[in-house]
Amino acid sequence: MKVSRTVLRGGDASDGVSLPDHKKTINIMKSVLKVLGIIFIFILLLAIGIIIWFSFESAKLEKDISPFINESLNAITMWEYEEFRTYLTSETQQLFSTEKGQKLLKKLSKLGKLKSCSDPELLESKTGYFYESGFTNYTNYSKFSVNCDLENHRAKFTLVIVPNKNEFLIEHIHVASDLFLE
Repeated sequence: MKVSRTVLRGGDASDGVSLPDHKKTINIMKSVLKVLGIIFIFILLLAIGIIIWFSFESAKLEKDISPFINESLNAITMWEYEEFRTYLTSETQQLFSTEKGQKLLKKLSKLGKLKSCSDPELLESKTGYFYESGFTNYTNYSKFSVNCDLENHRAKFTLVIVPNKNEFLIEHIHVASDLFLE
């Protein structure tokens, strides 16, 4: 019994078997790659657009909140609760109005009064609904960092600021200074 073998040689019609036309395959591949390229460029341009929009929004936010931060830091560094109470959310007011809050202010007063501050730097800003622990929560806050020179030492203030109607309020204050290491 004789077995015949057919060898495929790139679509050579003389051997009795023909492969698909290579030109059609190449044209199909070119079309697919063009579509993928267009999709990639569209996604890239969309990402660049979003980044530019966010940078403009954060610059606008910094411009809008900077006067509030400067004004509130002047009041806070008086280290008298009644001087800066109106800049705080009701929850933060409750914390500072306690005996523990008053002790904290007394300790912080060792820094002295404010002499100068750097421009506020936006660290983080979140707005929207977030799913957390089985609940959907609405969050809207901005976190800023400000380096300040005070009478007795330098300090870095980190403020979490929330919008409240047509104004801003401070929800959280963090003060970091080497003075407390001594």
